[in-house]
Amino acid sequence: MCSFFRKKQSLNDSTTELEQQLKEALTQKEIIEKNIEEIQKNFESDENKKVTEADDKELKEEAIDKDTSGSDESTKLIKELQSKITEQSNEIIRLNNELSKAAEKSSDSLLLEEINKISAMISERNEIAKENEYLHTKLDEKQERLEQIVHNCQEDRYRKDKGRLINRIIYQMDLIRNVIYDFDNEHPEDLSASVAFLRQQFLEIITYMEETLRAESVECIRLGKDGSAVDLELQEVTDVVITDKPELAGKVHRSIHPGYTWRLPYILKAKIKDDGSVVKDYDFLIRPEQVITYKLNK
Repeated sequence: MCSFFRKKQSLNDSTTELEQQLKEALTQKEIIEKNIEEIQKNFESDENKKVTEADDKELKEEAIDKDTSGSDESTKLIKELQSKITEQSNEIIRLNNELSKAAEKSSDSLLLEEINKISAMISERNEIAKENEYLHTKLDEKQERLEQIVHNCQEDRYRKDKGRLINRIIYQMDLIRNVIYDFDNEHPEDLSASVAFLRQQFLEIITYMEETLRAESVECIRLGKDGSAVDLELQEVTDVVITDKPELAGKVHRSIHPGYTWRLPYILKAKIKDDGSVVKDYDFLIRPEQVITYKLNK
């Protein structure tokens, strides 16, 4: 807006200066025209006077020669004055053109010009704002994607680090369970007390190992009971036994090895359900329960 007022003031000053120059040019033109009129009057008066006073031919010729000389000087002066008049007229025309151009650039047109500049500037800034918004959206998407990648990497690393230890412990417990099963089913009941003690030790080892796993948020799954339905999400069938009872076909005979689930935390960002509740951890199935099922004898 300050730029507009400065331009308007500069235009007013230029217009005033042009008007002053035009007035001076008109004044000079009037002075030159008056000088021409006086020279013409003097020339006519001198010519009449010289013709009347000449009495003889010699005097007339002499007078004519002098008059001719005077007439040449007057003509030269008139031409010079006319040239000056032409120059002043051209200057007046130039000044009039400048005034016309200045008049065309009125305050309203200058204001409109400033408004157009401001409008163009606003449009440019709007384009920049839209581009910034687009870049912010893309940046947020990239940031969210990066967080998801980091979250997945940390979860995978956390799971792999402890998964190896957990699987080794599970394997050892499976071996001990196999030994216990052999003692229960392959040896007579009158075994010595040492065998009973050994079995008890094995049971304690398993209990201790399961407590160790429980401290790491690993839970044991024992769902398989004789005659229970198979849960395919948490159990896998490793063997079958033949039965003549149709009602037992496809159902669990016994559990060979229990399953294990591992409760893991959401490391970077908790999960939010549709109802707004926050889930801070989830259960990861390390191994399903291994069961033997009944198969109908056909």
